[in-house]
Amino acid sequence: MAKVHRLINAVLRLAAAGAAAAAAVVMVTSRGTTSFFGIQMEAKYSYTPSFIFFMVAYAVAPAYSLLVLVVPAGSALYRLVLTTDVVLPQCFLLLSYYYRAF
Repeated sequence: MAKVHRLINAVLRLAAAGAAAAAAVVMVTSRGTTSFFGIQMEAKYSYTPSFIFFMVAYAVAPAYSLLVLVVPAGSALYRLVLTTDVVLPQCFLLLSYYYRAF
């Protein structure tokens, strides 16, 4: 049962890492232009602080997910990983609300 749980955990973490990496690449490489009353405007992720924050978060997430895969289960470091799995999303959520205020 433990091996099945570890396999499912690995598959889900790899899927999350791939999705986050794809989101970071799409966010960095995408550009948009629009015309507003005859004025051409260009939109990039770097123009908004909240998008910069999300791009950094999407870049950190794959690294963290892949790092967690090499931590052996049952060790003290694994307990730290479980704690950070709970705490980090809460911190990112609070920081995203902070950046939305600007």
